[in-house]
This record gives sequence, C-alpha cells and structure tokens, in this order.
Amino acid sequence: MRAKSRFIVFFVAMLAAAAVYAQDSAANGSSSPPPPALPGIPEERLSINGYFNVESDYQPSAYGLGDHNASVDVDVFELLINYKGPDKFRVSAALDLEHGTDTEFIQGHLTTGWLFMEYAHSDALKLRVGKFLTPFGVFNEIHGAKNLFLARDEPRATLKPQKIAKNGYRYAPKWLAGAEATGELSFGKQSIEYIVAAGNGDQTETNPYEQDNNSKKATTARIQYSPNDNLLFGVSTYHDYLTVAGASNTGHVTSYGAHAHYTPGQWRFLYELTHGSRRLPSALLTGTESGQVAEAGYVFGKYTPYVQWQGLNTSLGTTKEKANAYIGGVDVALGRHFVYKVQDAYWTGSSLNKKFDFPGRHYHEINMAFFYAF
Repeated sequence: MRAKSRFIVFFVAMLAAAAVYAQDSAANGSSSPPPPALPGIPEERLSINGYFNVESDYQPSAYGLGDHNASVDVDVFELLINYKGPDKFRVSAALDLEHGTDTEFIQGHLTTGWLFMEYAHSDALKLRVGKFLTPFGVFNEIHGAKNLFLARDEPRATLKPQKIAKNGYRYAPKWLAGAEATGELSFGKQSIEYIVAAGNGDQTETNPYEQDNNSKKATTARIQYSPNDNLLFGVSTYHDYLTVAGASNTGHVTSYGAHAHYTPGQWRFLYELTHGSRRLPSALLTGTESGQVAEAGYVFGKYTPYVQWQGLNTSLGTTKEKANAYIGGVDVALGRHFVYKVQDAYWTGSSLNKKFDFPGRHYHEINMAFFYAF
C-alpha cells in the first residue's frame, strides 16, 4: 500500500476513534479520578498529573524535511508531581518518557522537564532553586502541553531556528539550573507577572545541571502585563557568556523577545517577535537571527480553526538565510481532557538556506496530534 494511502487509512481510523471517545464521554459523563495519596501523606498536599501525546506526519511533496512514511511518533508521556508542605514549601518535578522509551534497545529518552523546590512567601514572591524550563518567550515553558496553544507544534522561528536554518540556534537554552524569583501583582483587573533567574547556562563540556564551565552566570527575565482578561503583553531577555576549554576568548549569546496575546470573544490572536546575536568562543563572526510568528483562530464550540505564519532571518557573515511557514489547521477539544489537531504546513527556504538545499526549496506536510491530559 502506498504511503499516502496508509496515511489516509490511519487518519480516518483515528478520527473514528476520537468520535467514539467523545460520544462515550458525553454519555457517561466520565472524568479522570483523582490520583491516590501516598501512605502517610495527606491527599491535598500531593498531586500527580500529566499528559500523553501521540503524533503523526506525512509529507506528500517529493522533496523536503518531512516524513514520507506517515510515521507514528509516541511523542511523550509526562508525569507532573507536586508536593505542597504545610510550611510554604513546594517540591515539583516533571518526568518525561519520550518516543517510546526503551533503555534495553537504546530507544527514546527519559528526561526531567524540571526539578525544583519553591518557597512561596506570597503570590507576589516565590523563590525557586533547581532545574527549570528557561522563562523566555511564550512557548518554551509550555512546548509539550498541546492543549495550551493552537498549532500542532511550537513555532520554530521563535523557539527552534536550528530546525529550519543551518546557522540558526536557540535564543535561550531549553533549561537552566540555578535560582529563580517569580510572582504576580494584581491591581483590580490588571496584573503583572514577572520571572528573573540566574543559572549555569548552556554548555557541552560538563553536565550543566551539575557544574558550570565558567564563573559568569546566565541571566534571564520576563515580564507580562495584562490590563484585562482578554489582553496580555510580554517582554523577555536572555544573556550568557560562552566558554570552551582552550578557546582564545569568550563568546556570548544575547536574546530579546516580545509577545502579545489577544482573545476578544471567540477570537484568538497571538504575535511573537524574537531577536538574538551569538558569537562562539574564538569565532571571528557574530551571527544574528530574528523570528516572528503570527496566529489567528476562531472558536466554534469544540472546534477552533486557525492560521499561522512564521518567518525567520539569520545572518552570519555574507550568508543570509530565510525560512517561512504558512500553516492552516483545526484544534478539536473532545471532552475535558482530549485534544485532536490536524494541520497542513507549507515551508519555504531561501537560496542560501542550506536546510532547504533540495529542488524547489519548499514542501508541505500534514501534521496530527492526539493529546490527553490527566
């Protein structure tokens, strides 16, 4: 059977399964039972939640960066564990089993999304120490939670430029090990949320969650302001010094970001802009990159059709790379826990973009996700 036919059969079967699930949930009014408490620990202090996500992609174009085989990716099973003590302390952990983890065959990954302890002085001031997702921009902290954004994937232009440009790099590392202060200040309907953090930064010489390879710490901050329930503005910054043993001088990475989220009535609007510069240790050239994502959706009951545009520009010496994405899809919320997404993503790259070094320099891919939160 041809790959396209296999994908269509799989697509129809999954839609049917989703419909049956929705009917059963509506008929029975069922929901996930609360997790049991451990012996000796009051139930209200311990919580175990999480989510499970399965994805599939199919690239009908002859050339591209996608999947011709309509593969099924057992993307991630994540457990979120929280223990709140009676003394204002909290311990939080996220354990991720990614891509069908099987250590016997060296398949998939077992990772910690975060591991930290927190002291909550008040809603306005919480102090954390440990490993946490870097609070830069919109998507890094929620990239695995498909129910919190519309498109199937977090945008590459503002989070993972290295996926669509040879000279691209992350504006900030995925995780930091260090200390963080966060809180929320409310003034009637207005609110300000802030996060400031310092940590070991990104490196390859040592385990960055155990040892830093230089004495200068990475710093990051984000402030978000909401004048009302429908509107949010945010700005982010990240800076770190890059050190490698034997290098003649120190490099750096500096990034800035801004975003806005507007939800009037049934509409959903999002815009994010990021810019970064990086010079590797002993390198002569400084690379720069700028990314944008604009998204609009409209809620029809359980269905939210959406469109999204992504744009990326990178520069290193005389090499200037560009990439764009034009995405249309639908987000379907079935019941209180299950989310289904399907979209068609059309990607293009410029002539100097080595990631798109194939005939036509463009392709499109169909993406799906089956997400369940518990």
